[in-house]
Amino acid sequence: MSFHLSPLVAGTETEVAISTKNNTPEEVVQKINQRLRDNHQRHLQCVYKNGDILIENKTEVLYTVTYNKDYKYSTGFDKHHNLKYLYVVRGTKIVEYHLFKN
Repeated sequence: MSFHLSPLVAGTETEVAISTKNNTPEEVVQKINQRLRDNHQRHLQCVYKNGDILIENKTEVLYTVTYNKDYKYSTGFDKHHNLKYLYVVRGTKIVEYHLFKN
């Protein structure tokens, strides 16, 4: 498992890229959940279901992305520790991006 730090969006705290190289989807979900807990976002959770990684709260699924072992998943939080974005990256190319509204 590898991590790298890079500020991808101005106004957000440094994010952690969660590499899936040699990782199971469950390990990726575990790392995203750890980032959510570290940023006091206990009302949100990440789950792996039917080949997809889902970010959800208690009442709804906020975002779904298909798991791919070749992708890296990066989360970012604003200065109030709210989940701000999720990047899905392959190499240096952004494959998918989602901005969470607060």
